[in-house]
Amino acid sequence: MNAPMRDHRLILPPLQRTTADAEAFARIVHEGQFDKAGRPYVEHLAGVAHRAAAKISGMPGILSPTIASEVVQIAWLHDVVEDTRHTADDLRMEGFSDVVADGVFALTKPLGNGAYLDWINDLASTASLLIVLVKIADIEDNSDPERLALLNDATRERLSAKYGAALPILKDAAARLGWKKR
Repeated sequence: MNAPMRDHRLILPPLQRTTADAEAFARIVHEGQFDKAGRPYVEHLAGVAHRAAAKISGMPGILSPTIASEVVQIAWLHDVVEDTRHTADDLRMEGFSDVVADGVFALTKPLGNGAYLDWINDLASTASLLIVLVKIADIEDNSDPERLALLNDATRERLSAKYGAALPILKDAAARLGWKKR
């Protein structure tokens, strides 16, 4: 009896990391880190993930469930390269997609003393809509009045000015890239 011809296509889709995986990874690698107000850093990551999910929730006809999940994964992981010893390649080795690893890398401020607004302008002119939306979610969480109220006056004023200047640049970029606030 002859064996049937084999079909070399995948039968099952490749395994994909989930938002729960990104949250678990972020919680582990940011364990023991605190924000400027002394709060567990993971609270900021959760806030960014929640805000990013809300921003893309009105785009179901545009985003596949996989891409929507990847956006929230990026939000959970957006500070991994910047604030831990892990790299984008480490994220890939952990099974996160290239989209997630590249998104996290795009949201990582370059080393050096470059001006923050120069980096924001560069991000606004080169990043995809979804990356811009994650950065907007990050800045909105960082500049949330409840979070800012926990800081001393000088830090609150410095961050308010920094984020207040960056947010319009990113919102203009998001509008240019087709986002309509829903």
